[in-house]
Amino acid sequence: MRALLLFTLFFLPALASGQSLFAEGLAPLEGRSLQQARREAVEDALWHASAQLGVTIHSRSEAAAGEVIRDEIRLETGAEISRYEVMEEWEEEGLYHVQIRVDEARALCGEKIRIGAVQFPLVRPAQQRADGLHGLERGVPDALLHRLSLLQRVEPHRTRQAFWYEPGATGLPRPRDAGVRRRVQAIAREMEVDYLLAGAVVDVGHENLPRWGGWLQRHRRRAEVEIYLFKGDTGELVLQRRVSRPVEGEVLFDARVVFDSHRFRDSDYGRGFDWVLDRLAWHVATHLSCLAGADRRP
Repeated sequence: MRALLLFTLFFLPALASGQSLFAEGLAPLEGRSLQQARREAVEDALWHASAQLGVTIHSRSEAAAGEVIRDEIRLETGAEISRYEVMEEWEEEGLYHVQIRVDEARALCGEKIRIGAVQFPLVRPAQQRADGLHGLERGVPDALLHRLSLLQRVEPHRTRQAFWYEPGATGLPRPRDAGVRRRVQAIAREMEVDYLLAGAVVDVGHENLPRWGGWLQRHRRRAEVEIYLFKGDTGELVLQRRVSRPVEGEVLFDARVVFDSHRFRDSDYGRGFDWVLDRLAWHVATHLSCLAGADRRP
Protein backbone atom coordinates (compact mmCIF):
# COMPACT_ATOMS: atom_id res chain seq x y z
CA MET A 1 0.00 0.00 0.00
CA ARG A 2 1.30 3.43 -0.87
CA ALA A 3 0.17 6.68 0.74
CA LEU A 4 0.46 10.09 -0.88
CA LEU A 5 0.26 13.14 1.36
CA LEU A 6 -0.17 16.60 -0.14
CA PHE A 7 -0.56 20.00 1.51
CA THR A 8 -1.79 23.15 -0.22
CA LEU A 9 -1.92 26.48 1.59
CA PHE A 10 -3.91 29.59 0.73
CA PHE A 11 -3.41 32.90 2.53
CA LEU A 12 -5.28 36.20 2.52
CA PRO A 13 -4.15 39.40 4.23
CA ALA A 14 -5.31 40.39 7.68
CA LEU A 15 -8.28 42.71 8.09
CA ALA A 16 -7.41 46.27 7.25
CA SER A 17 -8.31 49.01 9.69
CA GLY A 18 -12.05 49.74 9.59
CA GLN A 19 -12.91 46.56 7.71
CA SER A 20 -15.13 43.76 9.02
CA LEU A 21 -16.09 40.32 7.84
CA PHE A 22 -19.26 38.33 8.50
CA ALA A 23 -19.80 34.62 9.00
CA GLU A 24 -22.64 32.32 9.95
CA GLY A 25 -22.49 29.25 12.14
CA LEU A 26 -24.96 26.60 13.18
CA ALA A 27 -25.36 23.69 15.57
CA PRO A 28 -28.05 21.02 16.10
CA LEU A 29 -30.47 21.60 18.98
CA GLU A 30 -31.28 17.94 19.58
CA GLY A 31 -29.55 16.33 22.53
CA ARG A 32 -28.03 19.49 23.99
CA SER A 33 -29.06 22.53 25.99
CA LEU A 34 -29.81 25.85 24.30
CA GLN A 35 -26.64 27.32 25.85
CA GLN A 36 -24.49 24.48 24.50
CA ALA A 37 -26.03 24.75 21.02
CA ARG A 38 -25.39 28.50 20.98
CA ARG A 39 -21.76 28.02 22.04
CA GLU A 40 -21.18 25.41 19.32
CA ALA A 41 -22.85 27.66 16.71
CA VAL A 42 -20.57 30.55 17.68
CA GLU A 43 -17.52 28.27 17.44
CA ASP A 44 -18.67 27.17 13.99
CA ALA A 45 -19.09 30.80 12.91
CA LEU A 46 -15.61 31.68 14.20
CA TRP A 47 -14.15 28.77 12.22
CA HIS A 48 -15.83 30.00 9.02
CA ALA A 49 -14.65 33.55 9.71
CA SER A 50 -11.05 32.48 10.27
CA ALA A 51 -11.23 30.34 7.11
CA GLN A 52 -11.72 33.57 5.16
CA LEU A 53 -8.25 34.64 6.31
CA GLY A 54 -6.35 31.46 5.54
CA VAL A 55 -6.99 27.76 5.07
CA THR A 56 -4.65 24.81 4.95
CA ILE A 57 -5.97 21.91 2.90
CA HIS A 58 -4.68 18.52 4.07
CA SER A 59 -5.27 15.89 1.39
CA ARG A 60 -4.41 12.23 1.94
CA SER A 61 -4.88 9.49 -0.62
CA GLU A 62 -4.04 5.82 -0.33
CA ALA A 63 -3.73 3.59 -3.37
CA ALA A 64 -3.34 -0.14 -3.89
CA ALA A 65 -2.99 -2.01 -7.15
CA GLY A 66 -3.34 1.25 -9.03
CA GLU A 67 -6.72 2.14 -7.46
CA VAL A 68 -7.53 4.81 -4.89
CA ILE A 69 -8.94 3.04 -1.84
CA ARG A 70 -9.02 5.99 0.54
CA ASP A 71 -9.28 9.71 -0.07
CA GLU A 72 -9.50 12.21 2.80
CA ILE A 73 -9.58 16.01 2.82
CA ARG A 74 -9.28 18.05 6.01
CA LEU A 75 -9.32 21.84 6.33
CA GLU A 76 -7.39 23.73 9.00
CA THR A 77 -7.60 27.47 9.53
CA GLY A 78 -4.63 29.64 10.40
CA ALA A 79 -6.12 32.89 11.69
CA GLU A 80 -6.35 34.68 15.02
CA ILE A 81 -9.61 36.49 15.84
CA SER A 82 -9.31 39.03 18.64
CA ARG A 83 -12.66 40.89 18.48
CA TYR A 84 -16.08 39.80 17.25
CA GLU A 85 -19.77 40.42 17.96
CA VAL A 86 -22.86 38.21 17.60
CA MET A 87 -25.16 40.21 15.31
CA GLU A 88 -28.11 37.86 15.02
CA GLU A 89 -29.22 34.45 16.33
CA TRP A 90 -32.25 32.30 15.66
CA GLU A 91 -33.66 28.75 15.69
CA GLU A 92 -34.79 27.08 12.49
CA GLU A 93 -35.60 23.48 11.56
CA GLY A 94 -33.85 21.96 14.56
CA LEU A 95 -30.73 24.09 14.19
CA TYR A 96 -29.41 27.06 16.15
CA HIS A 97 -28.00 29.78 13.87
CA VAL A 98 -25.76 32.73 14.69
CA GLN A 99 -24.27 35.45 12.54
CA ILE A 100 -21.14 37.18 13.76
CA ARG A 101 -19.19 40.24 12.71
CA VAL A 102 -15.41 40.08 13.09
CA ASP A 103 -13.69 43.43 13.55
CA GLU A 104 -10.12 42.39 14.39
CA ALA A 105 -8.36 39.35 12.96
CA ARG A 106 -5.18 38.41 11.20
CA ALA A 107 -3.88 35.49 9.21
CA LEU A 108 -1.17 33.85 11.27
CA CYS A 109 0.86 32.53 8.38
CA GLY A 110 0.55 35.15 5.70
CA GLU A 111 3.75 36.79 6.86
CA LYS A 112 6.74 35.58 8.81
CA ILE A 113 6.18 35.24 12.53
CA ARG A 114 8.97 36.88 14.50
CA ILE A 115 9.97 34.82 17.54
CA GLY A 116 12.67 35.67 20.03
CA ALA A 117 13.90 33.70 23.01
CA VAL A 118 15.52 34.30 26.35
CA GLN A 119 17.94 32.00 28.10
CA PHE A 120 16.50 28.94 29.86
CA PRO A 121 17.86 28.86 33.41
CA LEU A 122 18.66 25.58 35.12
CA VAL A 123 16.32 24.79 37.98
CA ARG A 124 19.17 22.78 39.57
CA PRO A 125 22.42 24.46 38.43
CA ALA A 126 24.57 21.97 40.33
CA GLN A 127 23.49 19.23 37.90
CA GLN A 128 25.34 20.93 35.03
CA ARG A 129 28.46 21.38 37.12
CA ALA A 130 28.50 17.66 37.95
CA ASP A 131 30.13 16.75 34.63
CA GLY A 132 31.64 18.39 31.54
CA LEU A 133 28.42 19.52 29.81
CA HIS A 134 28.11 23.28 29.31
CA GLY A 135 25.96 25.81 27.49
CA LEU A 136 22.47 24.49 28.24
CA GLU A 137 21.01 27.89 29.17
CA ARG A 138 21.55 29.38 25.73
CA GLY A 139 21.89 26.22 23.67
CA VAL A 140 18.42 24.82 24.42
CA PRO A 141 16.41 27.88 23.24
CA ASP A 142 18.70 28.34 20.23
CA ALA A 143 18.09 24.71 19.23
CA LEU A 144 14.32 25.22 19.56
CA LEU A 145 14.39 28.38 17.42
CA HIS A 146 16.36 26.52 14.77
CA ARG A 147 13.77 23.74 14.65
CA LEU A 148 10.91 26.25 14.37
CA SER A 149 12.61 28.03 11.49
CA LEU A 150 12.69 24.70 9.62
CA LEU A 151 9.09 23.78 10.42
CA GLN A 152 7.20 26.92 9.46
CA ARG A 153 7.29 30.60 8.48
CA VAL A 154 9.33 31.77 11.44
CA GLU A 155 11.85 34.57 11.56
CA PRO A 156 13.97 33.53 14.55
CA HIS A 157 15.93 36.01 16.67
CA ARG A 158 18.97 34.79 18.55
CA THR A 159 18.54 34.00 22.22
CA ARG A 160 19.03 36.96 24.51
CA GLN A 161 20.35 36.88 28.04
CA ALA A 162 17.56 38.64 29.88
CA PHE A 163 16.11 38.53 33.38
CA TRP A 164 12.40 37.73 33.04
CA TYR A 165 11.38 36.15 36.36
CA GLU A 166 12.46 35.74 39.97
CA PRO A 167 12.96 32.08 40.89
CA GLY A 168 10.57 30.91 43.58
CA ALA A 169 11.01 28.18 46.14
CA THR A 170 10.80 25.52 43.42
CA GLY A 171 13.13 27.37 41.05
CA LEU A 172 10.38 27.45 38.40
CA PRO A 173 8.81 30.68 37.12
CA ARG A 174 5.24 31.82 37.63
CA PRO A 175 4.49 32.66 34.00
CA ARG A 176 1.12 34.30 34.70
CA ASP A 177 2.56 36.71 37.27
CA ALA A 178 1.91 40.39 36.46
CA GLY A 179 5.59 41.21 36.86
CA VAL A 180 6.53 38.49 34.36
CA ARG A 181 4.01 39.87 31.88
CA ARG A 182 5.49 43.36 32.09
CA ARG A 183 9.06 42.09 31.66
CA VAL A 184 8.04 39.90 28.71
CA GLN A 185 6.42 42.90 27.02
CA ALA A 186 9.55 44.99 27.52
CA ILE A 187 11.87 42.28 26.17
CA ALA A 188 9.64 41.57 23.17
CA ARG A 189 9.45 45.28 22.39
CA GLU A 190 13.24 45.62 22.49
CA MET A 191 13.69 42.55 20.28
CA GLU A 192 10.83 43.61 17.96
CA VAL A 193 9.22 40.16 18.00
CA ASP A 194 5.63 38.90 17.89
CA TYR A 195 6.22 36.04 20.34
CA LEU A 196 8.75 35.42 23.08
CA LEU A 197 9.85 31.88 23.92
CA ALA A 198 11.01 31.31 27.48
CA GLY A 199 11.58 28.22 29.53
CA ALA A 200 13.54 26.33 32.13
CA VAL A 201 15.81 23.30 32.09
CA VAL A 202 14.01 21.38 34.83
CA ASP A 203 16.12 18.26 35.27
CA VAL A 204 19.40 17.02 33.76
CA GLY A 205 20.39 14.90 36.74
CA HIS A 206 21.68 11.34 36.59
CA GLU A 207 21.49 8.21 38.72
CA ASN A 208 23.60 5.07 38.95
CA LEU A 209 21.98 1.85 37.80
CA PRO A 210 22.83 -1.70 38.92
CA ARG A 211 26.11 -2.83 37.44
CA TRP A 212 26.19 -5.21 34.50
CA GLY A 213 27.76 -8.45 35.60
CA GLY A 214 28.54 -6.82 38.91
CA TRP A 215 31.35 -4.67 37.51
CA LEU A 216 30.27 -2.36 34.61
CA GLN A 217 28.63 0.80 35.97
CA ARG A 218 25.57 2.08 34.07
CA HIS A 219 23.88 5.48 34.30
CA ARG A 220 20.48 6.99 33.57
CA ARG A 221 20.04 10.72 33.00
CA ARG A 222 16.91 12.81 32.53
CA ALA A 223 16.35 15.42 29.86
CA GLU A 224 13.43 17.56 31.06
CA VAL A 225 12.53 21.02 29.74
CA GLU A 226 9.52 23.27 30.27
CA ILE A 227 8.66 26.03 27.81
CA TYR A 228 6.45 29.13 27.93
CA LEU A 229 5.28 30.95 24.81
CA PHE A 230 4.17 34.55 25.33
CA LYS A 231 2.51 37.04 23.01
CA GLY A 232 4.94 39.89 22.67
CA ASP A 233 2.49 42.80 22.60
CA THR A 234 0.48 41.78 25.69
CA GLY A 235 2.84 39.48 27.59
CA GLU A 236 0.03 36.90 27.73
CA LEU A 237 1.02 33.27 28.27
CA VAL A 238 -0.44 31.30 25.35
CA LEU A 239 1.34 27.96 25.71
CA GLN A 240 3.03 26.02 28.51
CA ARG A 241 4.42 22.55 27.95
CA ARG A 242 6.87 20.20 29.69
CA VAL A 243 8.56 17.24 28.00
CA SER A 244 10.98 14.80 29.62
CA ARG A 245 12.80 11.62 28.75
CA PRO A 246 15.09 9.30 30.73
CA VAL A 247 18.16 8.25 28.76
CA GLU A 248 20.54 5.35 29.43
CA GLY A 249 23.97 4.73 27.96
CA GLU A 250 26.49 7.45 27.22
CA VAL A 251 25.03 10.26 29.31
CA LEU A 252 28.05 11.58 31.26
CA PHE A 253 31.02 13.44 29.83
CA ASP A 254 34.56 13.37 31.22
CA ALA A 255 35.69 16.47 29.32
CA ARG A 256 34.24 19.89 28.56
CA VAL A 257 31.42 19.30 26.04
CA VAL A 258 29.19 22.09 24.71
CA PHE A 259 25.47 21.49 24.34
CA ASP A 260 24.41 20.79 20.71
CA SER A 261 28.02 20.22 19.60
CA HIS A 262 28.90 17.21 17.43
CA ARG A 263 30.26 15.38 20.47
CA PHE A 264 27.03 15.98 22.35
CA ARG A 265 24.69 15.05 19.47
CA ASP A 266 26.57 11.80 18.84
CA SER A 267 25.99 10.63 22.42
CA ASP A 268 22.96 8.74 23.74
CA TYR A 269 22.09 11.74 25.88
CA GLY A 270 22.30 14.08 22.90
CA ARG A 271 19.90 11.91 20.92
CA GLY A 272 17.52 11.78 23.88
CA PHE A 273 17.64 15.56 24.22
CA ASP A 274 16.88 15.87 20.49
CA TRP A 275 13.72 13.84 21.08
CA VAL A 276 12.62 16.30 23.79
CA LEU A 277 13.37 19.37 21.65
CA ASP A 278 11.56 17.93 18.62
CA ARG A 279 8.37 17.53 20.63
CA LEU A 280 8.58 20.95 22.24
CA ALA A 281 9.05 22.56 18.82
CA TRP A 282 6.06 20.57 17.56
CA HIS A 283 3.89 21.95 20.38
CA VAL A 284 4.86 25.56 19.55
CA ALA A 285 4.39 25.12 15.80
CA THR A 286 1.02 23.44 16.26
CA HIS A 287 -0.17 26.22 18.57
CA LEU A 288 0.71 28.83 15.97
CA SER A 289 -1.43 26.87 13.47
CA CYS A 290 1.15 27.17 10.70
CA LEU A 291 2.58 23.68 10.55
CA ALA A 292 1.38 21.74 7.55
CA GLY A 293 0.53 18.27 8.76
CA ALA A 294 0.62 19.30 12.42
CA ASP A 295 -1.42 16.21 13.23
CA ARG A 296 1.64 14.08 12.40
CA ARG A 297 3.17 14.26 15.83
CA PRO A 298 6.90 13.43 15.80
